This record gives sequence, structure tokens and C-alpha cells, in this order.
Amino acid sequence: MQGQIETDLERWYDANKMPASQRKVLSAAIVLFSKQGYERTSTMAIAQKAGVSQAVVFKYFHSKRDLLHQIIDPIVDNLIPTYVAEFFDNIQHISFVKGQLRTTLREITHERFYFLYNSKEVVLILLSEFITHEALKQSVLKAVSGQQDRVIRKVWREFRPGPALQNTDAFRNFVQLLVTQLVGYFLLVTNISPTHHYDFDADLDRIADNVYHVVIGDYHD
Repeated sequence: MQGQIETDLERWYDANKMPASQRKVLSAAIVLFSKQGYERTSTMAIAQKAGVSQAVVFKYFHSKRDLLHQIIDPIVDNLIPTYVAEFFDNIQHISFVKGQLRTTLREITHERFYFLYNSKEVVLILLSEFITHEALKQSVLKAVSGQQDRVIRKVWREFRPGPALQNTDAFRNFVQLLVTQLVGYFLLVTNISPTHHYDFDADLDRIADNVYHVVIGDYHD
């Protein structure tokens, strides 16, 4: 099943009138980079996977690094800001009422995990580049920071929290905990131990419940 990121990339390729052979090369590179890693993937392997000659690869891309950038740049520049905004839009609608918080956290945890998992090949490439390349890291963090601050202001204005919630760092810590738990589980099931059998729904419920108990302990004592 094609995930949202791949679907949105296809739309971006359509909008930029990208030739079919170039798209085949990019699709092949996504599969190989995610499975073998960027360094261990040759342009010859990409050409073979795409069903084209190496000459076709170099017709569209000056180098393997250029090919990689044509995968991640549209995502970082055009798609990630939208995804981050969507994530924080969901967060800002969380009710900090005990009876609703756990259910809402579970819904968000499931939805965001499957968003990542259904596009796991692209996401694994992005995470690898995020770790090793400072410019990409700063671009993503900038998008997250701007949206996070916007949501914090909105949450504090709408929910008018009591004294225990007056420190806005508490909300940042909550968001960071949820993201860390989700990304960690995603890496476990896709990269660290992918052959193990997982019960995604049960595991995601536990992740959401762990975050819930931290929130309740921090905010409602």
C-alpha cells in the first residue's frame, strides 16, 4: 500500500512534469536506499532496479548525492511543514480532561504511527539523513519549532490551564515524549528488529497510555 508521503511526492512530480523514466529512478533509489543504506547503494544497482541504463540515471542526476537530494528536498521543503502543521493541529484539539485525554492520545498515536509506517521506505531515508546532516536537521527542527510555539500559545489561550500547567515547558515536554516514543517504536519495527512479530495496535495503546500516565502525573496531582 502506498503511503501518504509517496502519494504526495507523486503529486509533486506531476506538478513538476517529471518524466516517467526519472520517476522510475527515484522510486528505485527510495527502495534501495531504505533497505541497503545510501552508502552501500550503487548507481548501477539503482539503474537495474529501475529497468534503465546508467546513462539514463546520469541524464537526470549529476551524482548519487544529487539523486538523494531530489528525493528528500521536496519532502523537507514542501511536505514536512504541512505534516508538522497537521500533527500539531491534532495535538491542539486534545482535551486535558482525564476522561477524554487517554482516548485522544490513543487515536493520535495510532494515526501518526501508521502515517510513518505506510511510508516507511521514505521515512527511513529521512531519519538517516536527519541524523547525519546538520542542514536537514535544522530545516526540520525549524518547521517543528514554529508550529510547536503556535500550538502552545493556542492551547494555553483556549484551555486556560490551572497553576500546574502554567509552565509552557510542560507542554513541550509532553509533545517531545509522544514524538520520541513514536519514532523509537517505528525504528524498532522497521529497522532494529523488523523480523519480530509485533501487535501494533496493542503496542501503540501501551505507548499512548505511558504518555497519558506521565501527563496525568505531571499535570493533575
